[in-house]
Amino acid sequence: MIAQQAVIVPMMNEADLRLAISEPAKQANHPLDEATVALLINQSRGREGVLPLLQFALKEIWEGMRVGMSAAETLNKVGGVGGALARKAQAIYDKLSEADKSVARRAFLKLVRLGEGSRNTRRRVAVTDMVAKGEAYAHVSAVLRQFCCSDARLITLSEAGALAVAEVTHEALLEHWAALRGWLESSREDLRFAQRLDRAAKRWEAAKTEQGEKPAAGLLWQSHNLALLEEFHQRHQAELTSGQVAFFEESVRKARQLKHIRHATVAGLIMLTVVSVVGFLWAMLAENKAVQARDEAIQAEFKVKQTEQLRTESLFESQLKHASLLARRGVEEYRAARAILQQTYDLDNKIAASRRHARNGLARFVEMMGGTANRVYEGARAALKSVAVSPNGKLLAAVGEKSTVVLFEVASGKLIKRLEGHRLEVDGKEVYIRDVVFHPQGNWLASAGDDKRIIFWSLPTGDKQSEWQAPNRVFALAVSPDGTLLAASTGVDDKMTLGNQTTLWAVATGKVIHTFKGHNKVVFEGGLSFSPSGELLASASYDGTARLWAVTTGKTRRILRGHTDDVTSVRFSPKSQLIATSGADHKIMLWEVDSKRPPRILTGHQDVVHDLCFFTNHLVSAGLDRTLRVWDIDSGVTRRVLQGHEAGIGEGGLVVHNGHAFSASWDQTVRRWALELPYQQVVDLPNEPASTAIAPDGHSVAVGFNDGSLRLYSLPETRLLWEQKQVHTDIIKRLAFNSDGGLLASASSDSTVKLWQVKAGKLQAQHTFTGHSEGVHAVAFSPDSQTLATAGYDGQIGLFTVGTAQKRFIERAHKGKVASVTFDNRGTRLLSSGMFDLRLRLWAIDTKKPTLLREFARAPDRLMWASFSPDNKWVAGVGRGSLATIYRFQDGQQQYRFKHQQTVLRAIFSPDSHQVATVSGDTTVRLWDLDNGSELFALHLPANTGKPYQIWDFDFRCSPKNCWIAVPLTRGKLVLYDFGTIYEGSSKTTGIAYKQGF
Repeated sequence: MIAQQAVIVPMMNEADLRLAISEPAKQANHPLDEATVALLINQSRGREGVLPLLQFALKEIWEGMRVGMSAAETLNKVGGVGGALARKAQAIYDKLSEADKSVARRAFLKLVRLGEGSRNTRRRVAVTDMVAKGEAYAHVSAVLRQFCCSDARLITLSEAGALAVAEVTHEALLEHWAALRGWLESSREDLRFAQRLDRAAKRWEAAKTEQGEKPAAGLLWQSHNLALLEEFHQRHQAELTSGQVAFFEESVRKARQLKHIRHATVAGLIMLTVVSVVGFLWAMLAENKAVQARDEAIQAEFKVKQTEQLRTESLFESQLKHASLLARRGVEEYRAARAILQQTYDLDNKIAASRRHARNGLARFVEMMGGTANRVYEGARAALKSVAVSPNGKLLAAVGEKSTVVLFEVASGKLIKRLEGHRLEVDGKEVYIRDVVFHPQGNWLASAGDDKRIIFWSLPTGDKQSEWQAPNRVFALAVSPDGTLLAASTGVDDKMTLGNQTTLWAVATGKVIHTFKGHNKVVFEGGLSFSPSGELLASASYDGTARLWAVTTGKTRRILRGHTDDVTSVRFSPKSQLIATSGADHKIMLWEVDSKRPPRILTGHQDVVHDLCFFTNHLVSAGLDRTLRVWDIDSGVTRRVLQGHEAGIGEGGLVVHNGHAFSASWDQTVRRWALELPYQQVVDLPNEPASTAIAPDGHSVAVGFNDGSLRLYSLPETRLLWEQKQVHTDIIKRLAFNSDGGLLASASSDSTVKLWQVKAGKLQAQHTFTGHSEGVHAVAFSPDSQTLATAGYDGQIGLFTVGTAQKRFIERAHKGKVASVTFDNRGTRLLSSGMFDLRLRLWAIDTKKPTLLREFARAPDRLMWASFSPDNKWVAGVGRGSLATIYRFQDGQQQYRFKHQQTVLRAIFSPDSHQVATVSGDTTVRLWDLDNGSELFALHLPANTGKPYQIWDFDFRCSPKNCWIAVPLTRGKLVLYDFGTIYEGSSKTTGIAYKQGF
């Protein structure tokens, strides 16, 4: 690539990168998943020459797709964008002859500027400076051009007059090409010497030209430098340029001349000395050579181990980053993330503890949020449309293409019987069996489909009992709660626009009771549902509406309009208070039966939502995106995603029974899923909570309430241990345990702080601290538990001696309210945040009068909290502006800024100081990785989206045996997340999960 022919392309932004990556893939019918696109953007952002850099990775991905490998697997295999680049370089190098490989190796080493305590960088070098003495310029140029052809562009050749200059095109090559890194590690000292020699030779040559031979002679090397040069020349003679060889030869000639003069003067003395010490020198030389050989062997072994360690760490970090992206909201590929994280455990003995801790936390999050099937029912040998479970939970029926009706034993997964009776073809077309239902008392099983037949099968034998003829193709069935009525939707053509109606039969007589007409398109599988009382029948149609019908009159009671595409399913809640509908617009809508208010909308599925089921206070959905989702009904938040199907779930392919969901899929299987929320609990509280604190041993959690009440619960059982109403006369703003958990402090808007002794699961009042003229927003114990610090809305910081109740105040500590106080790990310094003066301040409190030591940079908006990391390395400041700012404590400079969507309320560091957890008004708790400044994961809380203030506080507490996150929600809930022993060891398992059902 010649510079004169180059076109300057502006730096691409993220939108440009996304378009450049995804559009060609879409046009080639190989669309990339969002996690892969995000990873490619992340690894390419800000790099020069990004388009050719991406070219290598995308080419590898497409080659992988041709052999059935997913984009994520390919990208992980090649090591990301840089890995693809390195593979290309290695491929070109491997095709070279041995002579050309020698030239290429020498050229690449010259093109690297060695970092001193920092990373290596590229450097521009004239091609003539790469040509060894006796070597043809054309030969070197030809080898370089192998690496700058149109499909490679690994080296850039530019021309300035008659002088060609080369440089490495992509600095990522220096990081990812293992061969180049190996050359650099094995030749680092020689490279430094060679570059030093090159500079000396050029200075000498320039001095000769400008000043003449004699003045330039002073620049020739002598003594120690010449000895090093002679040794270097002996090893690398073939690689030296003409200028370097001339410099060497002239240095040797000058040294010999000086030596001859000295030799003539002291020849006699030298001879005597040589005779006397020759034996000694010979022995010393032998010893020195032995030591040198040993040292070289040790150094070589160290370099090999160091290179391998770097490779291992790079692989670990790449896999961790990829898994984190897969677990993000909007992607939620927890199954793939789990598989990638599983690979990292094999590297644990070479990975630092802090990195394992980050991985352990992400792995626990993936287990919380992503579920897998606990049984797979196979043998149907057909794509499945619908599924049903018998009332006693012993039998499972599934129907689908090829006139398939199969009966399984639920407990064992055994295929009991294939029920035959439907026609195989109608008018030359294959018959699909569309829906299947059990009688509420388990008396029979009914199936129906394209052959216009409704067949009743006796149970448990599966023998054909009777058959009804429907007016047209049957798409959906529903049986009333008492088993006396059967509803069936029918239609004529594949376009689903003709003959659409729902017929209601009396089961005992087969007599038609009502015919419901009104929809413009068919009611498909999953589109019929009786209310629990049997008084209403709901239908969901591809005309974009759902209807409620009065069973007794056959009249329309209500039409539900809101979806922008086909409505696929409709279900009543257990108490008939809500109706849920799903659609091809990827949405779920929750309608109040007795209200005309607009529906609440749940989003998260990436394709058509096919079926729904209520289960206690949760909703389960299944869709074409191959997933099931478990939703918290009150908040509309996804609590868990169930993944494992290899194809979409059928239109009527979901049923819930006895704590399990069963899903029938086009992948020809039915899967059973446990409906539980491992490591998650939601505790119902008597009224609105405001604050919480977890005991240091992780065995209890305290909750403070808006009305001044205080409660203590056990963990993990969440049993109420103690409560007292209105221990304060106003809201309890903050709670804090001391280091051993024997004391608890409660800070209140009533301007007081109360001290409690914690003993045998009970709280005993010890003392009330006063002195603030306004509410107390925060409280903290010193590490030795001797001092209690308070943050007051009156602008004061209080310092109370726990044993004697002595007190002193830092008056006017901030202008306006003091938001927080926290001790450093020695207890001699105190960090405070000013809510309105936007300042973080550090105080020395081990003196008679506290003094201000430092003030951090002014925050961009109102501060809500500040905290120290346990190792005193970091300081976090959070607040309005949706930001969490991390400062280096040593110099007070900003290191990271982490972004939420709303005000950040509090930040707490992990026990190893390598992560920080934040909670925000955007109803998330996020864990951030301080080793690289990235988000590990985000917990989306089941908060009530209708309230303006949903969260005020949280706690993140780890002990050697457990790690908990607790969040009080103003909707009257305490949410608990059990992260197990993520900061202890590196086992693949984190213990037995404490699982909460629904």
